[in-house]
Amino acid sequence: TRRPATVAVDGVHWRNHFDAIRDVKLHDLDHFVIRRWLEGLQRSFVTHKRPDGQPHTVRLCYSILRSSLSAAVERDLIDVNPMTKVKRPAVPRAEPKFLTTDELKRLLEHLAESGDSRELAVQLMVRLGLRRGEALGLTWADVDLDTGRISVALQLQRVPDPSDPEHHVLARVPLKTAASRRSVRATGTLLERLRQQHTALLPREDDFLVLMGRRPVDPQNLTQWLSIRAREVGVNCSPHRLRHTAATLMLNETGSIATVSSFLGHTELRTTSVYARVLSSTSDDAAAALGDAVDRL
Repeated sequence: TRRPATVAVDGVHWRNHFDAIRDVKLHDLDHFVIRRWLEGLQRSFVTHKRPDGQPHTVRLCYSILRSSLSAAVERDLIDVNPMTKVKRPAVPRAEPKFLTTDELKRLLEHLAESGDSRELAVQLMVRLGLRRGEALGLTWADVDLDTGRISVALQLQRVPDPSDPEHHVLARVPLKTAASRRSVRATGTLLERLRQQHTALLPREDDFLVLMGRRPVDPQNLTQWLSIRAREVGVNCSPHRLRHTAATLMLNETGSIATVSSFLGHTELRTTSVYARVLSSTSDDAAAALGDAVDRL
């Protein structure tokens, strides 16, 4: 029941981080063995790798093992999940990674000059806060060119080929959560561009907005292209960093975490609240507005 992308990520962690317990028999895999394994992972990250983000890897490995052993309990392979006696590894609160206004301006100008069709996906991510797969999965049937309303209901992903599971194909698949299904509105420059493109191309309703030739764009291809192009102007950028940037700019403008959370399709407000930590200017404006309100009493 797991998504192909999730299975792929779990497989990478299994191959890279489970050597110390891979050959341990289930009945010998107690909480002492598991704790030593997790502590060894933490030490290896400090010794051999940059510590940035590594606590998240340790927690993910913990989660993979816990869910696997829960399945073993369900299948009567073991009586009790030993992970119940192992505390979940702590991780530091995530820090948002976003582009400064100067970096964003340089990047957008550089991509516009490239004439590459993938630049439209960047515009969709920056201006609408879309995820990579959401931007690449949009078809013209999702767009109301009169009102600018865009329905975000599916995403483009690589999935196993039904006729040959060893290979993958690009397909539109449902979004991860119900909250991710949403309607956003293109305005101004973006809406005008979509109208002009539709007039010039006369696409069918099931045609993708973003194409290379006549084919949809592989999400990984977009990530690699964006990273290379961004480095050409001294910017470190990924699709997810564009989404962080969109969230930060939107929160600066609106001051409403609830509004931004709904716009981005977050399930919980706390997911969005990470962006509030970097908005000192917004905080200053809010304090000034509160002071003015009290002065007017």
